[in-house]
Amino acid sequence: TGRPLHALINNAGIMGGPLVRDGRGYEAQFATNHLGHFRLTDGLLPALRAASGARVVEVSSWGHHLSDIRWGDPHFEDGAYDGMVAYGQSKTANVLFAVELDRRWSNDGIRGYALHPGGIIDTNLAPSITDEQWQLMGLIDEHGKVVNDPDRDLKTPMQGASTSVWAATSPLLDGIG
Repeated sequence: TGRPLHALINNAGIMGGPLVRDGRGYEAQFATNHLGHFRLTDGLLPALRAASGARVVEVSSWGHHLSDIRWGDPHFEDGAYDGMVAYGQSKTANVLFAVELDRRWSNDGIRGYALHPGGIIDTNLAPSITDEQWQLMGLIDEHGKVVNDPDRDLKTPMQGASTSVWAATSPLLDGIG
C-alpha cells in the first residue's frame, strides 16, 4: 500500500509434539516458527524500507540451545524425529534470521532483533504437552494453575509480550541491531 511499517514482531510459533508436515512437506515447527516469519518479513520489506528506523523482532526462545540447524535434513526426512530438537532448530533459525536481516538491511534503516520472551506456559504454544508433563517440569501446580515465577524466568503472556514491545519501541535500541 506504500504505507510505512515501523515495527514487525514475528511471534507465530508451535512447540513439541509428533512429526507433522505442512502442505509442502516441510516439518511444521520449522515452517511455522521460521519459514512463515521469513516469508511475511520478505513480503513486508517495501513497507519496512518506507519507514525510518524500522525494526523486525524475532520472538525466539531459550529453546535455541536445544539444537543447531540440521542443515542436511531440516525437515527430518531421515525418519529420526524429536519434537524438541525440531523446536530448537526453528528457534535457532529465528536468531540467525535476525542477525542476517540486520546485516543485510541495516543500511536500509531496518534493524533485526531476536529475543527470549521468558517461559510462558498459559498459551496454545504446545498443545501436545499434557498437564502431567507441565507439572513434572514444575510449570503448573497440582491444581493445574500455571506457575509464574520471574526468578525462574516464568512469565505471564503479558509479561512476555512486554519484552517484544520493548525491543520494537525502545529508544535505547536506536541504531543498534
